[in-house]
Amino acid sequence: MKFSSTLSSTTCSGTLFEFDIENVPNEISVTEFDFNDGALPTGWGTSPFSITQPCNAATGNTPDNSNYFWATTTSGSGDRFGSGRRYVQTSAVDVSQGGSIEFLIRYGADDPQAGCEDGDAPNEEVYLYYSINNGDNYVLIFDGWDTANNKNKPWYRWHPNDIPIPEAAQTTNTLFLWYQPNNSGPTWDNWGLDDVVIKAIPAATATWTMDFGVDDIESVAASGTTLVYSKLYPPSNQFTTYTVTISSTLVDGSVYGLTKDVVVDPSDVILPTVIIPSDITIGTDTGSCSATLLTTGTVTATDNCAIASIENDAPDTFPLGVTTITWTITDSASNTVTQTQLITVEDNEFPVLTIPADIVSSNCSVNIGVASATDNCGVGMPENDAPASFSPGTIAVVWRVTDNQGNTVSATQLVTVSDTIAPLNTPPVSLTITTDSDSCVATGVSLGTPTSSDNCGVASVTHNAPDSFTIGTTTVTWSVVDASGNETLSYQTVNVSDTTVPIIIPPADINSQSCVIVLGVPTVSDNCNVTYSNNAPDSFPSGVTIITWTASDTAGNITT
Repeated sequence: MKFSSTLSSTTCSGTLFEFDIENVPNEISVTEFDFNDGALPTGWGTSPFSITQPCNAATGNTPDNSNYFWATTTSGSGDRFGSGRRYVQTSAVDVSQGGSIEFLIRYGADDPQAGCEDGDAPNEEVYLYYSINNGDNYVLIFDGWDTANNKNKPWYRWHPNDIPIPEAAQTTNTLFLWYQPNNSGPTWDNWGLDDVVIKAIPAATATWTMDFGVDDIESVAASGTTLVYSKLYPPSNQFTTYTVTISSTLVDGSVYGLTKDVVVDPSDVILPTVIIPSDITIGTDTGSCSATLLTTGTVTATDNCAIASIENDAPDTFPLGVTTITWTITDSASNTVTQTQLITVEDNEFPVLTIPADIVSSNCSVNIGVASATDNCGVGMPENDAPASFSPGTIAVVWRVTDNQGNTVSATQLVTVSDTIAPLNTPPVSLTITTDSDSCVATGVSLGTPTSSDNCGVASVTHNAPDSFTIGTTTVTWSVVDASGNETLSYQTVNVSDTTVPIIIPPADINSQSCVIVLGVPTVSDNCNVTYSNNAPDSFPSGVTIITWTASDTAGNITT
């Protein structure tokens, strides 16, 4: 069998190929024997033989220099052909449609020696017969291997034969026989065979069965030994190799087939023309960090044949940012174009900021509370511009929060401080001091520091202390005022005492002869006001009178 394939045409429907199929009934071997393995095929029969190379005469060995069949001694009395015969008979084979018999034959080698001597008498030649009744009767096919006493015939060396099987021998049960009816004795007139092949012509084709490699098998009835058949291969954009098997089923049921690869031309190599939708920018869905698109647009695609599919790899929802969609457009021949479209999702949704309620406080130290924020795509912590402490009055605290995409919102909380609470103040401890040296007052007195506090902070601390303190008790008034003007008064006493005694130097002692005496003036000094006196009598008696002079200051310090 043989077949050839030829391109017929290419269209949008595919590639059309024409197959020229021929099943010439070539002869096939139905039985053969090359005698190389030393054993006869099943069903064959012979007279005594050897399979070696017993007769290597000058006329040469077989063409392939292999072992061959050699008829040695003749048959015995119990042989079916009787004693004194040499023969080879094949098994029965089917040659009902005709055929041929191919083989090599050679008469002896003329060494001369027993077992290799060649026949030369007219009745010592070998004949070819056939039988169609299992050997009950034999019919002569060929008797052309005549002997010659000069041994100059071609079959005195290895001689090839190709003998047609006669029509009368064409049955389903035909056997063939090489037969030498006469010889000069058991060891003379030997002959041999090699490479015996019985070839039969197959029966006529009944049906053709074709597998073109595309998952379908087609059968048609045969009307002869040839068939022209067209096959349309599917559309393709490349050379495609298909494994094609074509077989013929003969009228006798036997099947002969041939498989080979067929390269099919592309039917369409033109790419589709494509216009994809424009890039799209959208916002996120409300409350979501992704976006849902009902449509990404419509592709415009044209082709010389037909568009088979338009697909893209778009997700069901698009995440924040840029997503690249790949469009794939394929025509009926698998020509594919890919293009990309950008889908940009932006977060335009502002965060939701929840701030604490407005506050009214009597205290400047205010806990303003905590704000919270939510966002569709994530948000940071709210921040505010609140001072560390508040002053009396109303202050607007601005809260701000920014989401992960930079969207910022703000809200204002009012904090009102109404301060009616007076400061607390503890004055310094009361002081008891003495006057300055050589002075009747105390100066440079360190009063100390009051302990003051306020819920909104102390604005000022003052007192009314004089620069110098006179002897006695002076009350110092301390005033503490907060930022709202609330005032608290407290008091500190400063007790100044004079502990410096006066200095008095009496006049000099007096010796007088007169009863009227002028005492003189003492020398008196003191840091404060001082007075002096004496206990002198109005008149002095005769004798010594001691006068005591006394100096006293306003603080009661006395010196005598």
